[in-house]
Amino acid sequence: KSASSPVWDGATIDNSGTGAGSLTTSVGFSVSKVITLRVYSPAAGRPIALKVENATNPSYQGGPFMQVTVSTTKANAWETLTFNFNNLDSSGGGAYDSAAVFNRVSIVPDNVTPSRDGIFYFDELIYPKGASSGGGGSSAFNGGIFASDYTGSLASNTQASTLGGSVGFFFDTRLYSSKAYDAGSVSGAAADPGGVHNFWYGFGKVATPVYTDAYFGAYVNAPANASANASPFSNIKMKFWGDAETWEKPNFTPSPEIVLQGPTNAACTNSSGRPEISKIVTGQKIGAGSEYLIAKAQFTLKSSCGGAYTIDTVWSAINVVVVQLTGTNLQYTNQDSGGSYPTFLNIGPISFTN
Repeated sequence: KSASSPVWDGATIDNSGTGAGSLTTSVGFSVSKVITLRVYSPAAGRPIALKVENATNPSYQGGPFMQVTVSTTKANAWETLTFNFNNLDSSGGGAYDSAAVFNRVSIVPDNVTPSRDGIFYFDELIYPKGASSGGGGSSAFNGGIFASDYTGSLASNTQASTLGGSVGFFFDTRLYSSKAYDAGSVSGAAADPGGVHNFWYGFGKVATPVYTDAYFGAYVNAPANASANASPFSNIKMKFWGDAETWEKPNFTPSPEIVLQGPTNAACTNSSGRPEISKIVTGQKIGAGSEYLIAKAQFTLKSSCGGAYTIDTVWSAINVVVVQLTGTNLQYTNQDSGGSYPTFLNIGPISFTN
């Protein structure tokens, strides 16, 4: 964008001919009202406006539109910006308009300041799709992306995926109450734009006692905390790993259990209150490079809630993805290394693919 460009110059993506591309049909967007966009800016502090409008009745003809402006925080680096349409700027026309048909997105850099020379790059425009209204059904989610980046803080309990799904950890209270220390954080694009975006947590434990029946895990909710229909896809692809002192030592290879949970149901008497399918995998020993591709055919039905669910029905309405370590697969000491090391768990991007 040159210094002589009008402030409204930018890029437009028209989804009017794609049907499912309309924001109006995105139940996830109607719930979360959040759009994320990867941006490469020549400088920090450059405002980026994202406007949604109707392709046949655009805003310059008086049509409905909503607009949110977010400033970049990185110079010459990729970052994920989150545009929350619950917080419309003054040009957005007031409250969220759920009745309008929005099928065009415009991205306008430097929209509120005199234009300055600079090249901007945009990628991965994402708005989530979740469960359909009525609570019983579900719709396909955008591009099979379950969670690509994370924001917020574990300390303030504001951690979430950038697609609006809650994330967090659960653990045996015996481990937490007798821990030597604990630590955790969100390492998303805002903190580490060049890294593998993840959130992590772990605790240090003295060498004894070693609880062989303990448990520890993490969860990621579907976009907009809704339900993701993975039926168009045959695999789940995800990244997770742990600390080098335990996961990558030769005397310990964890076997994490991947659990996919469906919607809550009164017929489910298990601890989660949800139908579940699961698969135990062998932990990889390459840190953030660890990536798992698990086919639907490899999962087994863990909880059918009295026969109400099958693998296929859970796969078509996934609400939560869980990674957990239990029993001897949870090792918070490593005597081979000459010391006692903590158990950490990092959860990275999650998607579904063919």
